[in-house]
Amino acid sequence: MKLNELQVTGLKDLEKKLIREIPVKARSNVMARALKISAKPMIATAKSKGMNGDSSGALSMAIAPWTETKSKTRKAGLFVRVHVGPRRSNKKALARYFGFYGIAPTPKQFKRGIYHGHFVEFGSKGRSPKPFLRPALAAHGPQLIKSFGAIMAQEIERQAKKGVKQK
Repeated sequence: MKLNELQVTGLKDLEKKLIREIPVKARSNVMARALKISAKPMIATAKSKGMNGDSSGALSMAIAPWTETKSKTRKAGLFVRVHVGPRRSNKKALARYFGFYGIAPTPKQFKRGIYHGHFVEFGSKGRSPKPFLRPALAAHGPQLIKSFGAIMAQEIERQAKKGVKQK
């Protein structure tokens, strides 16, 4: 297993229930929501550690979960893929970053977005690394996997009830 990937196995009963009770279009949304909810403690830790390596605070402000497009996910042979890290397009974080440094951004700079997360995480020439995502994953990875099953069950029940009301 790579450090940046978690695979959850052993949830066959939940998988059967997901397939039996949830419409096809809603299945990936249910799983993505469960992953995002179970990742909240990890995100909080990453945000607090991200403050240590970024004086503007924009990096920690930009840390959030997001799902990859369905076409990219299917090409990779996955059901759903949730990323956790700095969202390059976070407008509030961009405003904080440019405001902190007194930069009037060009459209190209604004489009490029928050891009310095990997420099903080891994370091660069003349800058030592100040990891924020790897320690958060190490601290919360096992907890994330354990809580995912319970949250997934709740999300399946919630969506199943919602589906019954819509019929």
